[in-house]
Amino acid sequence: LAHCNYETLRDRVIKALCQEADLSLGFVHLPPATPSLLAALKAGSADLSPPSRQPPAQNPDQNLTQNPDQNLADAQVQSSAQNLDQNLTKNPNQTSAQTQALVVLGLDQVSEVAQVLKAANQVREEFRRALPFAVVVWVNDSIFKQLMRQAPDLENWATPIHFTLSS
Repeated sequence: LAHCNYETLRDRVIKALCQEADLSLGFVHLPPATPSLLAALKAGSADLSPPSRQPPAQNPDQNLTQNPDQNLADAQVQSSAQNLDQNLTKNPNQTSAQTQALVVLGLDQVSEVAQVLKAANQVREEFRRALPFAVVVWVNDSIFKQLMRQAPDLENWATPIHFTLSS
């Protein structure tokens, strides 16, 4: 779980991860009408050959503003991306030609997120069988709290990494 409340910070960490990590990444954007997390990830992972190392397309209106603290912020993003990279590269059995991580965005936009999380919790064993690579699900505070309530077993499996803006 990549826990972050700021879309611009999330996008910067993903961009740094794509640039710096030696990983084959795939991206899945969950639509609001997603009925099943597992089905969406299985469908999304089926379209990952060849593996992608490109971040999701950014909205051109979401330009990051430059400020005097930008170098510090960039260093913090770099450190966060390295931390995420270290957690993703724990599987020594992966080959470089395989997708090593699936980045999941949009869970906060799913209209029936409570039901999706409950269902995911019930079939949690199937995630390991169906997705033989790391899965990074980006969540905000609201989704993280729902995950702890609706899918406690799934949440216990996860390694949460928290991304915050420093003041």
